[in-house]
Amino acid sequence: MKTVQRPETPNYIDMRGTSMLPVLHTGEAVTIDPDIDRTALQIGDIIAYSDPRGSSKRIIHRIIKKCKDGYITRGDNNRGRDDYIVRQEHIIGKALTVRRVDKTIRLSDGFKGQVLHQWLKLKKKFRIYCLRWPSTISRQIERSRVFNVFHRLVKFDVVTIRKRGIDYKILLINKKLIGRQCADTGGWQIRFPYKYFIDKNKL
Repeated sequence: MKTVQRPETPNYIDMRGTSMLPVLHTGEAVTIDPDIDRTALQIGDIIAYSDPRGSSKRIIHRIIKKCKDGYITRGDNNRGRDDYIVRQEHIIGKALTVRRVDKTIRLSDGFKGQVLHQWLKLKKKFRIYCLRWPSTISRQIERSRVFNVFHRLVKFDVVTIRKRGIDYKILLINKKLIGRQCADTGGWQIRFPYKYFIDKNKL
């Protein structure tokens, strides 16, 4: 990213939360320009605004769409767009730079900001998709109980513990906690990969 000089008397907002990762991180000072034409903001611009829902929060998100009454925004790290319209009277200003370690970095806006946002959105969807299949396969293996034939070969201890007047069981292997019984349902939660080999119905 291109670095620019920070103004001597900047208007800035300290970033809070994870909604704009990896572009903005919690604790970073974001320089805001309040002297802008609020009708001329572009898709891809990052803006700071007061919460349209009425809370006292100040939000920094990216414009993803223009509409008749204002702008639709979304955090680069959020799954979906914000469920409100940012009107001109809500806008504090446009985010220009962010202070990171020992330098000031200019934020991508307009077309470049739009491209960056789409790339981050695609990257997030790809990551979720890639993690979904291993999780699904893992659940199917556990439900099939195909490896439960090794149950009698696994040396484990079932220990009953009393906590706050309630008895429940935990599962140990060499004094290492690998599972616990839910006090409400009686079902077992066993850690990977032990859950494949231990038959819960025999505990």
